Amino acid sequence: MITQEEIKERLSYNPKTGIFIWIKPNPMAKKMKAGDVAGTKSKRDGYIRIKFNGKSYLAQRLAFLWMEGRFPEHQMDHDDRDRANNKWDNLKELTLGENLKNKSLYKNNSSGANGIYFEKKSNKWRARIRVNNKITHLGYFVELSEAVKARKNAEEKYNFTKTHGSK
Repeated sequence: MITQEEIKERLSYNPKTGIFIWIKPNPMAKKMKAGDVAGTKSKRDGYIRIKFNGKSYLAQRLAFLWMEGRFPEHQMDHDDRDRANNKWDNLKELTLGENLKNKSLYKNNSSGANGIYFEKKSNKWRARIRVNNKITHLGYFVELSEAVKARKNAEEKYNFTKTHGSK
C-alpha cells in the first residue's frame, strides 16, 4: 500500500483542477515524462485510473490520500456525477448507504423515476424506496404523477440528495 509521502514524491495533485501530474514517472514506463498528466480515463466506466508501482488506483482515492494522508475507508462520491472530475471540492467519502442516496437513474428504467414501475397485475404504478437495505412499499397509484410525488416525499424524509434519480 502506498503512502502519502510516496505519492507526493512522484505525483503532484492540483485540488482546484483535480489533475495529477508526474513529477518522477516510473522509469520502466518509457513513454512517460515528468510534467505529463497522470492517468487514463476508462472507456468502460469513466473513472480515471493511475498506475503506481505496478498497481492501478482510482484517481479519486489517490486524491483523498494526497489531501488526507490516508485512503478512504468507504466509497468516494463525485458530487456532479462526472467520474473524471477529481477536483477536491467535488469529492466526498460516503458509506455505501449514503452513496446509494445519490444514485442516477438506471438505463432500463421505463417510468422516468427511481423506485417506480408499472405493475401489470394490478394495472397500477408501484412506488417503493430502499433505505438501509430495506425496501419500503409506498403504495399503488393510478397516475404516475401520484407515484412520483410519494417517492419524492420519501426521498426527502430519508435525506436523499436532490440529484438522486437524475440522468
